[in-house]
Amino acid sequence: MSRSGFVFVVVALLLCATIPALLTTTPTKGYPASPHYGNAYVGEFWLEEMNITLDTANSSGYDIAKMVKGHVRAQNDWIVYDANNSIVANYSIQIGDEHPWFNITMYMEVYAVKFNFSTFVGSAWESVDCQENRGYNLHGNISVPLSDINFTGENLTLVCYLKAIIYSKMKFNLNPPKNLTYMVEDRSIVTVEESENTNTDFSWYVNQADKYSPSMWKNIPGIEFQSPEIQENWTIEQTVASFVDLGYNVSNDDQGGNDNIERKTWYLEHLLIFSDLANLWTENDIPLRYRRAVKILDYGIEQPHMKWEASMEEKEEGKIVGPAKVNFTVIGGSLPVPVFVTWQLTGDHGGGGSTWLWYRWRGKEVYKPWSGSDTLTVVVPSHIRKNESITSMDDLKFDGNIIVNHRLIDNNRYTLDIKFVNESDNNESNNNNTTISCYYPTWESVVAYRVIAPSSIRVTSVADDNGVTTVKINIGDFTRNSSDIFIYTFGADSGNYRVNIHG
Repeated sequence: MSRSGFVFVVVALLLCATIPALLTTTPTKGYPASPHYGNAYVGEFWLEEMNITLDTANSSGYDIAKMVKGHVRAQNDWIVYDANNSIVANYSIQIGDEHPWFNITMYMEVYAVKFNFSTFVGSAWESVDCQENRGYNLHGNISVPLSDINFTGENLTLVCYLKAIIYSKMKFNLNPPKNLTYMVEDRSIVTVEESENTNTDFSWYVNQADKYSPSMWKNIPGIEFQSPEIQENWTIEQTVASFVDLGYNVSNDDQGGNDNIERKTWYLEHLLIFSDLANLWTENDIPLRYRRAVKILDYGIEQPHMKWEASMEEKEEGKIVGPAKVNFTVIGGSLPVPVFVTWQLTGDHGGGGSTWLWYRWRGKEVYKPWSGSDTLTVVVPSHIRKNESITSMDDLKFDGNIIVNHRLIDNNRYTLDIKFVNESDNNESNNNNTTISCYYPTWESVVAYRVIAPSSIRVTSVADDNGVTTVKINIGDFTRNSSDIFIYTFGADSGNYRVNIHG
């Protein structure tokens, strides 16, 4: 399909209501039975209208605010390599002629899983301004040519992310319009074979993709506190939703710390990130298939080794908590993409992690904690707790991963020394206490959602006869009472646990 053909598709995807279109994504869990010839089909787009009911007692002539909620069903595929074929996502768009202006960019990123890492191999995209009050009835696709993936024989596993970002306005009554950014994504797995003759089960390729190129949500901070049932299901599929009032400041809850023990923040990594959808079409010196909306300009390990002090009381309690974080700066271009930055430390003596969200709002750089606590928790073994003669724990090893928008940027080995001291022996100022702020998503069934806003959302869940649990999220109060809005979903209709956003 021609690029100009997809422009009309994208226009059609969002032209549907008096307030902006929302997109959600859906992967299909089923595995293909055997490889086939032809294109790899990884997704399908369609639309659904949505209403948010207003408070008629206070409204000024409007009883309902209309939205368009889009869907993407991502699916796995298994094909025999042919350079003349492509990785394809289809669409079928039918919408009316009552809607405001929108800007949308949809794109697909493809990663190849090779040995114990993954590499970016190609992308397809389209961005368009959607003129108001125009109806559409269109069908088409976006695609990445298989000739771009550098297939060298035998087999190759690909991870495909389907994404859409919508910039639009939202108007309630006669009030000034609100800015709405809606970002959705999901992924599918495609295996490319040299021939149709193979004895490998497709589930093996899925396991390889989950091991070496997992979604950034697979090890979400806070999952360790959930039930064994949730943790087990979460390893198979992840469903995430986020609702952010960009004008709302997250409270800084003091979760503790020792007033007399100085524990310096462990800065693990530095990152310089450039975020701009315009990367997709302004880098004329870079082939289209290598362009990305989020670029890592610079990164590197900052403090591979750290020394902390801990009190004898902490030693006896068996747990030491200290601050750790990643230093990251995001430079936003003309159309910046929301950026999620995650760090994870794991080791025999404990672990920690955190996820942060960056977004530019009204010309300001907004950094908000999404999940985790920016802390490392060290567990003191019982034999050390009981032995008064042991005054330190040296060379504790932790494996660290730094992830930006599903992409593993760096992994390093970090080490920590802990010295146990009597608080009276510590001469440091009491002003050097450790302050820890914890933020974790809320769980409904096996769906993790996070609300960063003064107004809540209403959440219920229902299971059908096929074993599918749908978490229904009413965003009426959230959208009415927030200032500018950011909504994000991952896997909103995937597998056995899905999300239905309504008003």
